[in-house]
Amino acid sequence: NVFYGIVLWKAANPNMSYDSLSLDGAGIFWMMVFCWFWISQSIFTFSEMALVFITTTWCNKGGIISGEAILTCRDLFRAYWITLRYHLGTCVLGALLVGLFRPIHLTVGGLIRFSRMKNNP
Repeated sequence: NVFYGIVLWKAANPNMSYDSLSLDGAGIFWMMVFCWFWISQSIFTFSEMALVFITTTWCNKGGIISGEAILTCRDLFRAYWITLRYHLGTCVLGALLVGLFRPIHLTVGGLIRFSRMKNNP
């Protein structure tokens, strides 16, 4: 899809060269910061999704029975494989959205909790 979009863009603008698309040092720096942010959030979201799958598997197998947790290494690998195979796109998009809106959510939530304090005048 990206290649198709570039071909259509080039067809719509035949006189424009690729040299005009260059980035300066600051643009590259901020692009790298954005990519680092998105990749780190994607890894975090991927791990959360696998953890949810592992927890669900553990609960469906009975949880802790006679002091032992019934969960094998196969279940762990299966959780990461299913997350990788079926939910990777969801995790990457969710990572972008959660990463962008989590600071806003924490700030607004903190202000709301501060305003509801009993000692707040």
